[in-house]
Amino acid sequence: MTERKNKILFIINRFAPPITGGTIRVFKYTKYLIQNNWQVYILCNSVNKLSQLKKIPKLYSEIKGVNIIDAPGLDEVLKGILSKILFKRNSNNIKISVNKAKKTSFLQKLLKVSLQKIIKHLKKSIIPDIWRYLWVPFTIEKAKKIIIQKNIKNIITSSPSQSTQLIGLRLKRYFHDSIFWIADFRDLWSLSPAISESNNKTKNVNMSLERKIIKNADKNIFISESAEKLVLDFYKICKNKKRYFTITNGYDEDDFKDISFSQNNKNIKKLNINYIGSIFGPRMRCKYPEAIQTFLNGLIVKNLTTKNIVFNFIGNLKQSYRIRLSKMKNNIDIYPHLSHKEAITKMYEADILVVLLNKSIEGSIAFTGKIFEYLKTGKPILAICPKGEVTRLIEKYSIGETADPEDKDEIVSKIAVMIKKIRSEKSMYKSLPDTILLNFSRKHLTDKLISILQKNNSK
Repeated sequence: MTERKNKILFIINRFAPPITGGTIRVFKYTKYLIQNNWQVYILCNSVNKLSQLKKIPKLYSEIKGVNIIDAPGLDEVLKGILSKILFKRNSNNIKISVNKAKKTSFLQKLLKVSLQKIIKHLKKSIIPDIWRYLWVPFTIEKAKKIIIQKNIKNIITSSPSQSTQLIGLRLKRYFHDSIFWIADFRDLWSLSPAISESNNKTKNVNMSLERKIIKNADKNIFISESAEKLVLDFYKICKNKKRYFTITNGYDEDDFKDISFSQNNKNIKKLNINYIGSIFGPRMRCKYPEAIQTFLNGLIVKNLTTKNIVFNFIGNLKQSYRIRLSKMKNNIDIYPHLSHKEAITKMYEADILVVLLNKSIEGSIAFTGKIFEYLKTGKPILAICPKGEVTRLIEKYSIGETADPEDKDEIVSKIAVMIKKIRSEKSMYKSLPDTILLNFSRKHLTDKLISILQKNNSK
């Protein structure tokens, strides 16, 4: 195979599979960079990652030709050792006896609890996400060798975990101007609640590290314009230095090909209100379950009864959240985590799509990954989010309704408003204009990244 002229190294703590959360961003960059004749290298905290990827033909076919280099940190090494100890089999490959299995289960739980307590203490007293910092020294040395051996000039560190950015800083200080380093921030760092609510020592350490990253990176990329402004204003950095860019997440046109689904319309009695994604952590504070209960108890929408309205939840839900939903079991359907194609099918089968973001700085500056796929379907969106990026988009283009995530009565009201509009002959929600929608396609977003890289490479 002929070696491609343009080369790029991504450093990311977790890479696909699974293709969830932050792994999607770099995965889609990789796909379209390869299509644009770039040689892509991925350095991640993993063991046999390429073998895992090849076991999923569809995923592998999208980024065939990628070079994945394992750089297992101490966390991955320990995980492998403990797995062999705790799940040991005999020479005939027969599972251990029931009594031994019970002992193993007890030891496993004891070890897990002990590790959780240690990590929780380290997070509070030193730095959040300390576990993921254990891969840094291993990765720096491996990255140096790859950069020299493959003559790589372009480096992108994508976080979280924020430890990833420290690898980029060390590499920049080692190679200086012989590499072009982009720090890609998928989430807030010092300004995230996890840091801002921690002790002063931890906050100061993280602020110092983030300031060094922003100052030393050749380019900084943020997930939204709000995130970019928030961070630059906080550090009193002038935007006109042309070192700061916004590249949002997006949807991939290819993911929407060959999708078959049952089209619903206002004449069909059953009405589906679908939420797709995980619910845990801060999103648990959202009053959506309580709003559903209140809405169903006082349903006043004409020609609609509780029997023909279903609130669907597709994805991983914390058990305590499931308990909150259990009171409405006749109107709630919960699906486990589905394949990406199945999830998109559920989007098309919905009458209303729901997006949830917690009421915080992160919730206001973020575009949750699913929102772009929601936009692509053209279905009306109920954005239960704080005022910010998502709500501005919904309100500006009249593509749905917005509600405060902690205001139960407002959520109830907006559910009723949306159903009435959908059932109305005259008042229908609009789809996002194609001229705006295309700006969120993964291909367009990767082209934006390529333009940044090419400007540097042409110097």
